[in-house]
Amino acid sequence: LLFQSVHSHSPMSTTNMEISLWKDKYERLLHSYTITLENNQKLEDQLLAVIEKTEHEKSLLSQEIDQLVTRISHLQQKNADLTRDNIRYKNDCILAVRLLKNQPSMYASRLHSSASSPAIQDDISESLLTNRTDEQTLIGCSSSTFPPTAVILTPRVKDKKPHPLESDILLSGDSSQSNSLLKSILKQSNDKVEQAVLCNLNRFL
Repeated sequence: LLFQSVHSHSPMSTTNMEISLWKDKYERLLHSYTITLENNQKLEDQLLAVIEKTEHEKSLLSQEIDQLVTRISHLQQKNADLTRDNIRYKNDCILAVRLLKNQPSMYASRLHSSASSPAIQDDISESLLTNRTDEQTLIGCSSSTFPPTAVILTPRVKDKKPHPLESDILLSGDSSQSNSLLKSILKQSNDKVEQAVLCNLNRFL
């Protein structure tokens, strides 16, 4: 009888063990599922944050691109204006050099009238010193207006005084002597004027 009782209860024990195993599997799967849901929710939140950040950066980049396009357009317009001015100034300077080379006497009177001020007389006296030292630099020429007014060469020489004879001629009121002196200066520096102006033009090319 005892043997029969043991054998009668064995299928029930096996069934209970299987039920317990399946419950354990279910609980583990449920726990994994819960963790997976939490991880998916976190990943979704992170993805939404990345998308929002990307959209914000995209909007900022679009605004910067629009600003850069507008700035490039303005710079291109400015470049075109400067190119036109450069060509005009170059043509005016070339014309001024040709006129000064071919007909210097036409502008001698203007040079004499502009040289009446003490500052211009100092510049001319320094120009005479330049002819001795060969250290000339072009400090000024006429604007783009036509005809050109004057081209004056002066050296960058410090602590040098003009010759007494030159100072007397420059500061004297005799217009004929001043006119002769100015013509002499213009004649002596004619070739150097052309070379200096053409060198100056290379910076515009």
